[in-house]
Amino acid sequence: MQGIAPAKEWLDRFQEAEQKKRWEQVAVPSFAERLGLDPSILTPQEREKLASYDPETFNRTQWFGLDPLTLTAAQQKELADYNPLILQYAENLGLNPLKLTPEEREDLAWGAVISERAKKLGWDPRTLSAEDRFDLRKRGRILTPEERKEREEWEKNHTRQPRTSDELKELFIDRQAHVQAMQREKATWLHERNPRFDPMTGDLLEPDEHPLDPTAEYYFDGQTRPRRFVPGDSPHLDKYQQVQTDEEDALPESEYHERLVNRLLKAGFVEIEPTLADKASYEQTQWYRSLSPSEKMQFLQESMREMTHGKSFNKDNAGETPGEKFAKFIKLLIELLIALIDPEMKEKADRDQPAQKAA
Repeated sequence: MQGIAPAKEWLDRFQEAEQKKRWEQVAVPSFAERLGLDPSILTPQEREKLASYDPETFNRTQWFGLDPLTLTAAQQKELADYNPLILQYAENLGLNPLKLTPEEREDLAWGAVISERAKKLGWDPRTLSAEDRFDLRKRGRILTPEERKEREEWEKNHTRQPRTSDELKELFIDRQAHVQAMQREKATWLHERNPRFDPMTGDLLEPDEHPLDPTAEYYFDGQTRPRRFVPGDSPHLDKYQQVQTDEEDALPESEYHERLVNRLLKAGFVEIEPTLADKASYEQTQWYRSLSPSEKMQFLQESMREMTHGKSFNKDNAGETPGEKFAKFIKLLIELLIALIDPEMKEKADRDQPAQKAA
């Protein structure tokens, strides 16, 4: 079996060579005769070149007056791959299909229309200039030099010039502002009919959300940085620096804050670099987040004692002062947080409470 495969390959090569030789014996004399050449004086290169043509491609060289002996292999392949209709249009318009300009290629797409209109007007399609072909396919007739000059002047005055990059940028900003104003108007219309719709975004508010204020600045402590947003039309926007962050390292915010950020961006707010006070607040928040539940409770209790230190109850006053009411509220809040975090901690706090009073 191993000796059969090489033998078959050799046989195929032999048959291919014999077929090529027979084609050369037939094609070279025929093609040379059509070119007015004597086959006996052709060089080996010329004989090989003529034998590389198939009858259809060789006929196309004759249609367009091309010399088949001087065409490159790429031109020969391009000529062989041409759509017959395109070649027919090129022949009708007197164009060389191997040397077409972009305008001539567009004319060939209208080849049938141009040829038909030219014949109706008594013109030979092969003698038309590029301007004549353009007039026929665009206007159905050939303009006079005076009409063409007037047309060029009109197009020059009425054709919009290409915009510069700065003009395109300004146009984009204006259109974006126009779209945002339309969205704001729609959102206001919805809010007037249903207060549960945000007047700036038109979104239906969740139970824990409130309408955005177009003149307010919004701040919250994010997962990785303090975040501050200002209105996009704020007169002080040029005094701020827009935030520069690496989104790959950013952590997702809480569900509430993610919704808030999306609403702010949709309403046209701009996130800016945080202030020094924002950074200090963020550091304090991060410190509090790092505490354990028991440490958080201890911190809140100490804060309550500091707020109420030195303030005794005055029996002569009718009712409670605002400070006493606030201290009572803080105390109840701490007890609630203790009960939620650890019931045992609440019991310990209850046991320590008499001792604190005695002290």
